[in-house]
Amino acid sequence: MQPYYEDEAVTLYHGDALEILPQLPKADAIVTDPPYGETSLDWDRWPDGWPAAAAMVAPQMWCFGSMRMFLEKRGDLEGWKLAQDIVWEKHNGSSFHDDRFRRVHEFALHFYRGEWGALYREVPRFGEEQRKQNIRRGKTPHLGANGAASVIEGQRIMTSVIFAPSCHGYAVNETQKPEDIVAPLLQYSVPPGGLVVDCFAGSGTTGAVARKFRRRAILIEKREAQCRAIVERLRQGDLLTANDLGNRLAAHETKQER
Repeated sequence: MQPYYEDEAVTLYHGDALEILPQLPKADAIVTDPPYGETSLDWDRWPDGWPAAAAMVAPQMWCFGSMRMFLEKRGDLEGWKLAQDIVWEKHNGSSFHDDRFRRVHEFALHFYRGEWGALYREVPRFGEEQRKQNIRRGKTPHLGANGAASVIEGQRIMTSVIFAPSCHGYAVNETQKPEDIVAPLLQYSVPPGGLVVDCFAGSGTTGAVARKFRRRAILIEKREAQCRAIVERLRQGDLLTANDLGNRLAAHETKQER
């Protein structure tokens, strides 16, 4: 295959993910935002069978989507085991109906295959170092008679609800995900120097974040106009540092506590 673009960290292929995925090297994880299939737009078509093709490349996958999408496409995700779910909280939202709650979130579900213990997993942490605390919980209905004990030490562990402003005003893609929400998923599942694959690259956020955090990325994008936008974005350089990400998350948690 001939890359559409390539640098020391990012390789971009223009084409169909179903055709390209079987030709890729093994990766640490998939991080992707597939077409949800919820609109009448020409590009918004879920490619049947892509999760099975992705399984040939990596043992774990972060997949963005709506609850409706995951329920409707659960048959296509057969063989993947659900590990956890992340909620992306936006600063704004959208609604096509005036008789439903205004939707200001999306999901990122973490799937895996094989043995859980064989996966790379490193939960991002942020904030000031905390002193060591021993916490013991007594008998509860869900913990049983023995209760549970844990130790808290070091920085704060990131929560499963992550606030990140959407890309309104500067997005180059209709469903562009902000770097602030992609970065923790990539850091969790891909070691430094490791390889991530994005089957539906869109605006190239996965590639930009991978390069910024010293990972490698292979991107696949079907629309050539988007490939051109990805190349332009990557050539512009870094827009967000690791400290920026931590500071934004910490500021949001402080706001929530108030």
